[in-house]
Amino acid sequence: MIDRETAKKEVEESCGKGWLTLVEILYDNIPTEVSITEIFQKYGKLEIRYEGESKHFEELARNLSYISEKICEICGKSGGYSIIDGWETTLCDFHFNTSKAKKKYRKQE
Repeated sequence: MIDRETAKKEVEESCGKGWLTLVEILYDNIPTEVSITEIFQKYGKLEIRYEGESKHFEELARNLSYISEKICEICGKSGGYSIIDGWETTLCDFHFNTSKAKKKYRKQE
């Protein structure tokens, strides 16, 4: 099991502070029968892995993952799918435009 502070530290180190509110929401709503085993960025969204069963928690985790696709992982402002030097990420306009990447791509919505 990964505790709240460890999860926040890992997400912040790998992405930034933008998704920490999502991590807080997740841990504020974790039922006793569920334990989080991993939480990380993958394919430009927050990936949550856990053990145990709870329909409510399963739906919450899925919704938070979806929301993370719309929030800059660095700062928490509105963002979108981006590829920065081959890495899929979710960035706001500012962090996308100021990236020093050699190659970058932004999905137009």
